[in-house]
Amino acid sequence: MTPGSVTLTLQTIGPLKVTASDGSDRTPKGRKARGLLALLALAPELSRSRSWLQAKLWSDRGPVQGAGSLRQALSEIRRTLGKARPYLHSDKQTVALDQTLVEVQRVTPQGPDGRRHSEDSLFEGLDVRDDEFEDWLRAERAHFATMPSSEPASGGTSRRAIVPVLSRGERQQLFLSSSTTGTPRERIIGDTLNDLVARSVAELTTIEVIELRLDQRDPLPQGPRGRLAIDTRVVEDPSGVNCRMMLTSIEHNELLWSFNVKTRGADIEEPTVFRHLNELAQHVLRNILTNAEESHEKHAAIVLCRQAIRNLFGLTYEGLQIADNLFARAFDIEPRGIFLAWRAYLRTFLLMEFLPSNRQEVAEEALAFMYRALELEPTNSYVASFSAQVHSIVRKSHVAAFEMAERSIQLNRANPLGWACLGISECHLGKAKLGFEHTLLARELVGSTPLRFQISTLACIAATMAGEVDSSIYLGEASHSLAPAFKPPMRFLSALYLLRDQQGQSEAMVAKLKITEPNFSYDVLRDKSYPASSLHHSKLLERLPHRQV
Repeated sequence: MTPGSVTLTLQTIGPLKVTASDGSDRTPKGRKARGLLALLALAPELSRSRSWLQAKLWSDRGPVQGAGSLRQALSEIRRTLGKARPYLHSDKQTVALDQTLVEVQRVTPQGPDGRRHSEDSLFEGLDVRDDEFEDWLRAERAHFATMPSSEPASGGTSRRAIVPVLSRGERQQLFLSSSTTGTPRERIIGDTLNDLVARSVAELTTIEVIELRLDQRDPLPQGPRGRLAIDTRVVEDPSGVNCRMMLTSIEHNELLWSFNVKTRGADIEEPTVFRHLNELAQHVLRNILTNAEESHEKHAAIVLCRQAIRNLFGLTYEGLQIADNLFARAFDIEPRGIFLAWRAYLRTFLLMEFLPSNRQEVAEEALAFMYRALELEPTNSYVASFSAQVHSIVRKSHVAAFEMAERSIQLNRANPLGWACLGISECHLGKAKLGFEHTLLARELVGSTPLRFQISTLACIAATMAGEVDSSIYLGEASHSLAPAFKPPMRFLSALYLLRDQQGQSEAMVAKLKITEPNFSYDVLRDKSYPASSLHHSKLLERLPHRQV
């Protein structure tokens, strides 16, 4: 820094504060502007891409709206910086702070007074009101709270370890209870429902699930904050079984979510029940993460995994790279097979979405992660279902995919991805009608959970292979509405619309594909190396007109 130059200091411990060399406060007032500075302050080289920043601060807006909001936040920061505005650089791709003129002050959790800082002291009170930003901040606070005292104190831009070293610590707890009264059959049904939701929760998280009878419920043993409980009530009558499950916060005695369902007969393994159980598992995960800031050591892997999933389903190349790194960090904290299975599953998106030049390398990585995940968690139904998808996409081995999908369902009959992968493999093995039915069942089971767009696409593919063109169009449109950037349904729709003489809609899909695949055409779609093998299998491409779009 040159003598007398207007330099900036960013304070990250305590409230975010920007101070010029003359002592004036240059902190912007807007929450998004402050969030933007926080993201840059902890970024490698103090630089991030525009798309990454938009995804963290405006995840609920489309690309155009997000880009406009980012421009407004940058303008606010520049106005606030005054003479120091040149220290904030931006171009069409990136936003950065000048490393030679901006100093980011960081201290270790051990303060100069000898007392340990809380993890909440990192950007204390910063409320941006975006789930993506909150997930990022939780992960950063988890890292901050475990920084070794040897890390540099204030002065200069400190380098942060890529993978934090965290203790597994005390696990978060979920209590499952069902009534001790009622008939023996009602108690068995209640226990079965609890077992099903417990399996889904345990397969996806590191939570400790504890079975507890209602007469044992008061008082509960001491444990970490933010504990949850699921109470299950079952009443059977001649017309069927009435089930009610309630998710509550033990600490606040607050009802967080509940559902009531009545089966048509004595069998509780109905799609409606499974759908509610899957949605309940997602609510458990969401509410565990709400308390993650207060108990970082117990939740760091879960927080990183959820943040990774959100990036993965953003379906951008950069998002997939970020997600892969986050899954790797989660595995370093908690060596679970499910985190490796996510990394294998992620590579199927890389292969299908972005047609990488190093396709063979990506495929080999997917297989390596898959096999290791199966070694670590051979009885995890989600590991098995992700493995089925890898076998189908990477190896084109539909027999192996069928076996893994069948294993997934045997382990957890409520697993929607398992049913979807079973259906796709059945279609390839000559049972298209049955396969289509199983993918429709999967779509019913998945409910409103994050996998719905992927399941809808698999159902679209199965419908195409079964010759159900109208159903395939409907399912493709449903997936496209949930994930507009996801390419597989667009590829199918570009062809399917023409089979119904809907050329305008087909051309609209082609135009969208050409944004990222400029050479896309009918001829490309017919190429057997292009990732649309199910269309080739269905023979529908033979009915397309022989001309370019």
